[in-house]
Amino acid sequence: PNNWTFLKMSRSFLTLDGTLQYLLPEFDFFKTSKKYNRQSDKRALKQSLEPKSIRNSINQFFDTVNEYNNLILPELRQRTIAFELTSNIFALLLVIGFQSVAYLLLITEPIAVYSFLYQYYFKAIEPIHTQVAEEFVKQIPHLPYLEWIIIFILIGISARILLAGAKVLERKDFPQ
Repeated sequence: PNNWTFLKMSRSFLTLDGTLQYLLPEFDFFKTSKKYNRQSDKRALKQSLEPKSIRNSINQFFDTVNEYNNLILPELRQRTIAFELTSNIFALLLVIGFQSVAYLLLITEPIAVYSFLYQYYFKAIEPIHTQVAEEFVKQIPHLPYLEWIIIFILIGISARILLAGAKVLERKDFPQ
């Protein structure tokens, strides 16, 4: 039965169950409803794989994307400030210097983490530990745990500050 028929049948059984049992003694409502529910998944899957349904889903997806574009893009354009590179040579040199130092700090971060793990959690790096790494890490003095944490924080903050400073100096509206 289709959904509407099943709904009417369910309502009838629940409100008139005594009468329905008298009229249809061999009818088992619960067995029929279980069968209907089992088959509903198959029907839904079959319906979703039909070309018309797939086409509707794709169209709905593109409509949603279009709607988001219409709503969000004007707001993004309004909030976006056009950034142009500065014409000040000194500022450009500072930008290059800040970025270089920041990237150097970010490259040293994994080395510091490896050294920390070597000193305090050797079992964690044992599978990737090599003789070259052994010689390099042994040259780093043994530091207390808290000092390592402070080093990690300082490296991260310093790199972030340098990159932010470089971004400010890149702008054309930076005072010359």
